Amino acid sequence: MFKAITNRLALKGIVLMLLVAGLILLSNDSIKSSITSSQDFAGRSQLPVVSIEPQEDSPLRIISAVPESREQPNFIVRLMMQNQGGKRIRSYAITADNSTSRSQDTRIEFVNLKRPSSILQPTQIVPVGMSYSAPIERIRLSVDFVEFFDGTTWGTDKHNSRDRLAGQRAGARAEKQRIHQLLKTKRLAAVIESIETLDSSDVETLAGPNRSEEWLQGFRNSVGSIRHRLRQTLQEGRSPQLEIELDKPYDTSVENPK
Repeated sequence: MFKAITNRLALKGIVLMLLVAGLILLSNDSIKSSITSSQDFAGRSQLPVVSIEPQEDSPLRIISAVPESREQPNFIVRLMMQNQGGKRIRSYAITADNSTSRSQDTRIEFVNLKRPSSILQPTQIVPVGMSYSAPIERIRLSVDFVEFFDGTTWGTDKHNSRDRLAGQRAGARAEKQRIHQLLKTKRLAAVIESIETLDSSDVETLAGPNRSEEWLQGFRNSVGSIRHRLRQTLQEGRSPQLEIELDKPYDTSVENPK
């Protein structure tokens, strides 16, 4: 009889210990969950407030803009953009006015859609991502410039995107002509060396005088792009195809020369 009572007491003690252990585990999980939720909220609270400037007459509309957190202070703003006009669009510029309590700056997201398959068709909606690597409190977005497939343009173009685009196309033409001439008059080794070693001063000479800074930036970028494409061709052992590569259009503007 005494032994039976002792066994029942021991069993109750074990059950009680298990219940206490379970309560401790649940409590720890609850604390961890609370800490994680607080951290998530803190991370979300560091994302900027993003607004879109009203532009009722814009043929290209930013229809949504959502900031997403990455490893702090990095984040990305995901935009959805729609061609709301009746014309195809082949290049555009988005203005992002960024601010904190201490500073303000403006970023230009300039896009030249170089492939025919990338051209924005009427009513088409496309995603665009803008990455940031610094703390920003507020971002105000607007469309500053649009070029249509027929070569006409729209927008206030406060940041001279027309010049940037013209510089890109001029740089591509000039570099292609230069390489074509070298292929006619020099050996392949000299052409390869020129592609590898042409420096910035040579590019400035190629560009010519009296150009805006935006035009020069576009010119430099496209010269670099052409050289990169040719270097890839050489690295792949396709040197006989250099001229074929040179004859490929830089963008779709060749269909509508201005």
